[in-house]
Amino acid sequence: MTPIPNIPGVLQVDQRWCSLIESEPSYRLLYVAGAPVDAALEWVQAAGEYGGGAGTVDDGALVIVLPGSAPAEVFAQLVAAVAERSPSHGLARIELQEATRSAAAFQAALHRARLAAWNGSPKVADDPLRAIDDALREGWITTVFQPIVRAEGGALTGYEALVRGSRGALRGAREILQTALVADRMADLSARIRVCAARGIDAAEGEALLFLNLHPLDLFDPGFVERDALRGPLARIADRVVLEVSERTAIDSLEEVCRRITLLRGHGYRVAVDDLGSGYAGLTSLVALEPEFIKLDMGLVRRVVRSSHTRDLLSALSTFARNVGTQVVAEGVETKAEARALIELGCDHLQGHWIGRPAPACVAPSTPELGSAARWRRSA
Repeated sequence: MTPIPNIPGVLQVDQRWCSLIESEPSYRLLYVAGAPVDAALEWVQAAGEYGGGAGTVDDGALVIVLPGSAPAEVFAQLVAAVAERSPSHGLARIELQEATRSAAAFQAALHRARLAAWNGSPKVADDPLRAIDDALREGWITTVFQPIVRAEGGALTGYEALVRGSRGALRGAREILQTALVADRMADLSARIRVCAARGIDAAEGEALLFLNLHPLDLFDPGFVERDALRGPLARIADRVVLEVSERTAIDSLEEVCRRITLLRGHGYRVAVDDLGSGYAGLTSLVALEPEFIKLDMGLVRRVVRSSHTRDLLSALSTFARNVGTQVVAEGVETKAEARALIELGCDHLQGHWIGRPAPACVAPSTPELGSAARWRRSA
């Protein structure tokens, strides 16, 4: 990757970033890897016209910050221009609150945006503000439900609610989430997802649990933590709701995340650390958040059959979880061989296409091939 040279008048990433992002409560951050110099100069000038700034970071990437008061259309146009000229980019929000240090907030947002660039930038609708407004107004954004079952015997544990688009320009989860982020409508999108998820779990059999992903911004949204969690659609079933916090992002503001998780637990919610094994911070998040559930990243599940090191790791994680009263959910189970290995290693719950695919309604799966770990061992 060719580093962007120092550009006259462009802020470098040092204490000056802090003064730049202290005049307003929210900002949008755009991380751009491999940007051509001529394009970078153009984007920096555009950011400056709306009170923003730009600079390079230690890996040579260009970082552009725009205040939340800048029109969403301007940021959307900037993202579209970047998508045409740069091989990878990522977006994140900076949210400043009284208890948040500006340097920590900037670094956390930079980390999320860099991860998004490394993981591949999802497509954003050509007109994100109109697309997300249309989808929310017309009810095109909904949820589907993927079953989770007990590893021992296959009894239903619950469902994970996953966002989908039914019509219009937005269909896939990543496209929906990134478009909402660009359009500054993440809070509205999250509220819609919670309504759909609560409505869907009402039709489920028995007391099935509802697993629901929290976007990092949701945890720092007082409208959710201090109001919607108490009186919103999930409040009446809080004791059945498991809020999933991604291992990829929890570490960025761990102390504040723990404080807000404590508030949510006080309302009856349970917590899962999601994507465990996908990043560098997993064990720190696991210990600090003391989750009721941990969800193994599907990358680990993919390797469980062929890698003895992966099996040793999962066995140790299962033992640790059992000792501290945490339950293990294995995501992305796609074959009988994977299910068998995970059961033998002590996983408590299984989720994936082999168990049941996401569906518009909560449909209990039929898993007659699941039995006990003892049965698996006898048949080996």
